[in-house]
Amino acid sequence: MEKKIIEQFSPNATIDVTTKKLRQERNNAILQHYAPIDYVTEINVQWPYTTINYCPLSDLHAGNINARLDAFEKWVDFVETTYNSATILNGDILDNATQTSISNTHDENLPPEEVIDYLYEKLLPLAKQHKIIAITPGNHDSKSGKRGVDTNTSVLKSLADRLEVPFVEHNVIVKFEMPIADSKETHTVTVAAMHGAGKAGGVAGALDTISTQMSRVFNYASGDIDICDAGHFHAGGVLYKRFEYPEKDKFNRTIRTTSKDILIVSNYSFQDNSDYAAEANFGGAAVNSWGILVSPKQNVFYKSNEHENKKYISNFSTYKIFTKDLELSLPAKLTKEKYKQEPLRVLEEKLAKQYETKKAEQVLKDANKQGGMTR
Repeated sequence: MEKKIIEQFSPNATIDVTTKKLRQERNNAILQHYAPIDYVTEINVQWPYTTINYCPLSDLHAGNINARLDAFEKWVDFVETTYNSATILNGDILDNATQTSISNTHDENLPPEEVIDYLYEKLLPLAKQHKIIAITPGNHDSKSGKRGVDTNTSVLKSLADRLEVPFVEHNVIVKFEMPIADSKETHTVTVAAMHGAGKAGGVAGALDTISTQMSRVFNYASGDIDICDAGHFHAGGVLYKRFEYPEKDKFNRTIRTTSKDILIVSNYSFQDNSDYAAEANFGGAAVNSWGILVSPKQNVFYKSNEHENKKYISNFSTYKIFTKDLELSLPAKLTKEKYKQEPLRVLEEKLAKQYETKKAEQVLKDANKQGGMTR
């Protein structure tokens, strides 16, 4: 393995030139140890609706000639017009290739600053509605830093700052506390998101790798996690996995083992097939996105044994947002129709009408008290 130090600009300035083999060894060491496992940010959300239409997004690769921005803009419209939608932008939202990255700098048709301007314009309506819960970086939008090693400087942070959305350097756990219909109780839906790393062949390989990395990074948070969301592999797939975890007493002693089903999601990509995807062994990229409709339901096994100690559990309905022709799928159309976002003007008119009605009712009550004017 070669490693050369070349003096060039001045006696005090050196350039570290490494061979491809050495670079691969270094990257493999990073991935095997996966340094970001020590960095998990938790975000708590008071969700106002009794359902969540969770629509994860990763691997848009905006700025790359293979990015399907037409599909992305349809996705934005879908999320914007369904009032119960929420998303985490989970890495590789834009391309920031360098000479040492796998992706090709010649495949980029826009500089990063123009891509940021474009993404800001398109995503601002979602940010204003508080539908973007967090933004996490991937390997492509973190090329200006050292992902997996230290502070993970990312050009994506400038987008998050402009949108006033939390930027999470590595991995995030989001807890949605939501009301339960016709009840004063609440239910918490927990989503764990990380971009993912490494290579995998096809959907099965991606889900297997994601499951392993998720377990190592989050340890499934003592059974509290409902959805594990990852991208990177450009392979859309879902997997229900039963995870067993120990329950501790106040002295941190294991008193029993509990099991729970977790939904593991491998995101689709909004990038068509590319040389990068082929070299990374990602297989044929399918342009699409997942929608996951989540609602609480009664746990029929509640208190039936010592393991079933939750009155409510999460109910999932997973669907593809687009057809092969990149039109809204039937499940997406039904979801959009059921949870469509009413224009602000209509909402204001409704509120004004309700106020006028209440005001008129109060006038009639006062008149009745003063001599029966309503008769």
